[in-house]
Amino acid sequence: MDKFFLDAAFVIALTELVKRTANVPTRFLPLVSISFGIILAGLGFGWNSAVILEGLTIGLVASGLFSAGKASIGK
Repeated sequence: MDKFFLDAAFVIALTELVKRTANVPTRFLPLVSISFGIILAGLGFGWNSAVILEGLTIGLVASGLFSAGKASIGK
């Protein structure tokens, strides 16, 4: 379970890096986050449907954590 949250934190960091360096519209950042989650999970465990689902979950959690943190700060 700890690896899951570490991966989500890493995906948040990568998504923030993309947001600051590339000219990606804000509405596409959840897709970037999901893509990073799937790639990260696939690189760690190989490619099968369970790993892709885990990567999708990591990306969605990372996107939700980012949005919740942003909303709680009030930006």
